Amino acid sequence: MLRRKWPGKHKKQRRHNRKHKKLHQQNSYPEAEISGPQVFYYGSSEMSKKLAEAIQAQLIVDLQPPKEREIKTGNDLYILKNSQCPGVIVECGFLSNPTECENLQNPQYQQAVAAAIARAICKL
Repeated sequence: MLRRKWPGKHKKQRRHNRKHKKLHQQNSYPEAEISGPQVFYYGSSEMSKKLAEAIQAQLIVDLQPPKEREIKTGNDLYILKNSQCPGVIVECGFLSNPTECENLQNPQYQQAVAAAIARAICKL
């Protein structure tokens, strides 16, 4: 039997994984200068909003992007609208921005993004 090893705060992290849904994706935009990670949440869910605020704030602190984006409602996004538990969508950056596109392919940057998201969740 294989056992998955959980990094960090084992029990607390597993509890959070069951309580929240999160989806990571990259964004694209016609203008190459648009940049920065951004978190979306379902507008009528107060817990989703708190989760989005925590993740967005931690991404700004840890990654120090040139553009500090704000959280946005994603009421028309299927996965948020139809979720049975609090959840967010984390757009880690814009593929249309050459610098961010390069960063998003860098394993160290990917780890920094993942760590920032995990830190934010554990703080809730």
